[in-house]
This record gives sequence, C-alpha cells and structure tokens, in this order.
Amino acid sequence: MSPLHLAVSYTPFITGGDLIKPTLTSEEEPEQVWKESIISEETASIITEDLQEVVNDSEGSAYEPRLEGLTLAGKTGTAELKQSLEDENAQENGWFIAWDTEAEDLVISMMVEDVENGSGDVVPLVKNVFKELK
Repeated sequence: MSPLHLAVSYTPFITGGDLIKPTLTSEEEPEQVWKESIISEETASIITEDLQEVVNDSEGSAYEPRLEGLTLAGKTGTAELKQSLEDENAQENGWFIAWDTEAEDLVISMMVEDVENGSGDVVPLVKNVFKELK
C-alpha cells in the first residue's frame, strides 16, 4: 500500500461515507466523489471518534507530542520487514495517517523507512506539518 492509497482509503471517515478521488495539487478540482456511501455515516462517525482517541488519549499510540488547537484523528502502524520468524533485528517502516476533524481539508499519510521506534518516529513529523500549516 502506498501513502496515497492509504490516504484515499481514509476519506470515507472524513466525508461520512464517500470515497474521494485523490487530488495532488491545489489546481485540481477538489473533492470529487469516486464511490458514494461505501460505509454508513454512523460507521464513519464511530471510527473517527476512535481514531481521535489514538491522538487524544494519553495511552494512544499518537498522543505525543501534544499539539494544542488541533483536533486530529489518526492511525499509527509499524511494518516489520522480516526475512523469517527468527529475524529479530529486521528493518521497520513507520506509518502515521492523520487529519484535522475540524478543517477536514487535508489528510497526511506518511511512511518513513528504517525507523528506530516504529510509528513513534513518524507521529511528530506529521504533527509538525499540521502545526506549520495552522
């Protein structure tokens, strides 16, 4: 899965169920519905609330660093690139996807290869983009 594919797959949570065609530049026509109502509005709301807890709950995997003034929802992930089950020192790629639930005009999906701390290395990078754009 590419970061773009991941970002597109999260658009139903933002739109209340519609899958949005990706736009890569501001010159493109924004928010074109690609597939309508692929999940219910209720399901989108439940998942969004859960993904807000990933960022807002002190036990959430994307809690640190805290950013005041942003209402982010997101999901972390770490991919281990093991050659075998016994491979304990395998490379890890860290992932984090997030959006501001108040603005809903930007989704950031980022993957960083060969991280030391899994997705924990990626969360601050994504949050810094939101902070700079605020």
